[in-house]
Amino acid sequence: MEIILVLGALIVVALVVGWLFKVVGSTLRALLFIGFVLLVLWVVFGIGPAAIWQQIQQLIPGGAPSSSPPPIR
Repeated sequence: MEIILVLGALIVVALVVGWLFKVVGSTLRALLFIGFVLLVLWVVFGIGPAAIWQQIQQLIPGGAPSSSPPPIR
């Protein structure tokens, strides 16, 4: 009876660890993609982090209002 309990626990642990690796892998892929897009915006179009952050704040309800759009270099 004890060996069945140990095998069940090992199966549950294997499933949880497998799920965790999938979640971490997906998260890392998404972070790399976002970083690549931000790098392209910065290098190709000259849109820096401050301009992107200001635009994000304008999109969020209750964000800081801006009197003028950020300059594009």
